This record gives sequence, structure tokens and C-alpha cells, in this order.
Amino acid sequence: MTKHELKTFPIKLIGYIIYQFSCLVPRNKKKWLLGDIMGFSGNTKYWLPQLLEQNREYNYELLWITHNKKLLANIRATGINAYYWLHPMAIWHCLTAGVYIVTDCTKDINCYLSGRAFYVNLWHGIGLKGCGKLSKIYLRVPEKKRNSFYYRVLFFYWIYRVPDLCLTTSEFQLKNFFMPMFGLPRENFMLGMFPRNRIFFKSKTEIKKFVGEYCSKEQQIFLSNIEKYHKIYVYMPTWRDDGRNFIEASGIEPNRLNTVLNQKNALCIFKLHPKTAINMHSLKGFSNIVVLDKSFDLYPILPFTSTLITDYSSIYTDYLLLNKEVIIFNFDQEEYMQKDRDFLFDFDVYTPAKRARNFDALITLMEQDVDCHISDVEREKMLEIYWNYRNQEIDIFEIIRDKVFNDVKK
Repeated sequence: MTKHELKTFPIKLIGYIIYQFSCLVPRNKKKWLLGDIMGFSGNTKYWLPQLLEQNREYNYELLWITHNKKLLANIRATGINAYYWLHPMAIWHCLTAGVYIVTDCTKDINCYLSGRAFYVNLWHGIGLKGCGKLSKIYLRVPEKKRNSFYYRVLFFYWIYRVPDLCLTTSEFQLKNFFMPMFGLPRENFMLGMFPRNRIFFKSKTEIKKFVGEYCSKEQQIFLSNIEKYHKIYVYMPTWRDDGRNFIEASGIEPNRLNTVLNQKNALCIFKLHPKTAINMHSLKGFSNIVVLDKSFDLYPILPFTSTLITDYSSIYTDYLLLNKEVIIFNFDQEEYMQKDRDFLFDFDVYTPAKRARNFDALITLMEQDVDCHISDVEREKMLEIYWNYRNQEIDIFEIIRDKVFNDVKK
């Protein structure tokens, strides 16, 4: 038992007890809750327009539960009612809703009040690193102790509270990531494209229309402002478990970067993972560098960018769909593997792209306008590995209805 486990166990025990009581409350199958703890984003948000349209025929009670009060107005403007998760009405709905629809785990809504609700997980990215039962945190626990009461309390909402239904994008992901991560059979999965990635295949006019209807004014203004640049880089690294300042360790020189960008009429967008807690003050105030808030939903902006700079993030696999330039900025790969996550597959084999092991190498690629497109052969191979169900037409709404009510249109 670690000090952190001993410190958090009493709190999680209370939550676990509340969860057991929530299992006794009758559930309304016609009340569906949606949420994403990271904000108004993710697959739940991008599926929402289709859900609202299909629900016109059935008139189920649809509600969004948010963990950020500031988002309530934006969410409600889309046509779905929303509550802050600690509001008394939100607590009532969390206790009585028959369906939870999330992008990570029931914590997106309220894991403690989710007992016996039908749990749908639309997920949040392609699996490259160990999560759930494949994670270091879980695997370090001796096998004989994993099902003990102590560890069931510690891990219940992200290990033992598994989905009744989950969305995944390829046969490879299903067999090598999702089934072992959750310990679930094939029948618990839907196979098709993530809703948030479907926007990549829309015209720029259609994307702007979506941004106007489902995104904040800030996103609308940002999109209109970036179109003046000749080239747009977007740096989207994953987070580090211990919270260390990897931006500082990367050796990025803001003045040098800004000079190169300015000379080429280019922009570099810094968008960190929502779980990253790093002060980005040193990168602010430059003419050609923009640091976005961690909660900013960048997905509808990505089709307007030119080049992705990333490290070990699953954004790599999303960006493959756009057929644009990719640079892997893997300055701390060995440290990341030692301190943070193990890769489930050979990282260098399963993420073909230009590599930059330090800032000098990265800035050289920019200065010399090196073509950083992934070859057609390698890209097609990766698409089959990560997205071979991308053209599979699935009706998430009808699949959920079939599972919940055993009532689906044939």
C-alpha cells in the first residue's frame, strides 16, 4: 500500500458505499445522461446533434451533466438541458437516470451515483498506452489481491465499473486494447468511427456551421483569426503522470521559435492535455505563438491546421485521418516509458512520422520546410490498424435502444 492509496482510501470508501446505495434506486430507462469531465467536448458532444435529431420521435429525457458551471449556457444553447454535477437536480437525475453516456468513465457524470445505470462509453482516443487493466497502476498489484475489497474500493469506477457498451474503431484495437483493458467480450462493443472524427470529413463550410452552433464564441473568433496564416502548426503533447514540467525539459526556445514562425507567416498553437498542470506564462505574449486553454475544444479547428507536433498522444492517430504533416517530438521518450506509461506496441513501428529528438531538430524541420507527410503506404497501413471500421455505418442511438429496451427498428 502506498501513502497515496492510504490517504485516498477513506474518501473512496465513502464513495463506494454511496455507490452501493445508488444500486437500490429505481432507474428510468427513458432518462439519458451525457457528460465529459474535460468539458463540453469529446465524442458525447459530437454525437449530440444526431442524438437530438433521432430523439424527436421518442422524446426521451436527455440531460448533460457538467463539472464546469461556466459551460452551462453554451451547452443549453445547443438544445439539451444541462446541470452542474453537484446541483440538487443533477444529483436527483444521476440517481434515477437509466442510461449514462460518457467518453472516459462514469466519473464524467457521477461515478458514485451510477449504480445499475446502463453505462455507454464512447471513449476518447485510440489506445497506444496501458489503461484500465493494462495500466502500470493496476498490474503492479499482485494478482491474488486485485479482487480484494481494498482494491475494489480504490479502482472501482475505472477498473471494476466496466461499460455495458463501448465504441471502438478497429479490429486491432478491439482485440489488443479494449477487450483486455475492460475484460469484456466482443458483444459489449460497437465498431465504427468516433463521432468527433467525422467532422474531419466535412467541408470547411460545414465545419464553420458546426462551430457556430455547438462551440463557444471564443472558438468561433479563433477560427476566423487563424485563416490569415500560410502554415499552422499545432503542438498537442500528452500529459505526464507525475506533473513534471516537460515543456521546460523540451528545450523549446520561444524567441527562436517565434522568429522562424514570423518569417514564414506561420502560427504555432500550443494545446496541452486537460490533465496537464504546467504554467505556460513563458510562451505567452508572442506574435506567432498561441497558448490555448486546456479546456478549449480543438477538434473542429484541426482540419484548418497544417502540421501536428505531438509525442505519445493518441492525437497522432486522429490526425492520420486528415492526411497532413506529422512530427513526433519525442525528446523524453525513455523517461516517459520509465516514469509514466508503457506502450502496448512498439512505438516507433506503430507511429511512423518524422522524428525530432530535441528542439534543434524540430526547428530545423520548420526552417527548411521539410515535407513531414507520412508516406501513402505507411499511412494506409496505420489506418487499417487504427481505423479499419472508419467506413462502417453504425447507429449508436438504435444500438443503445436495442440494449436498453430490446426495441430497435429493423
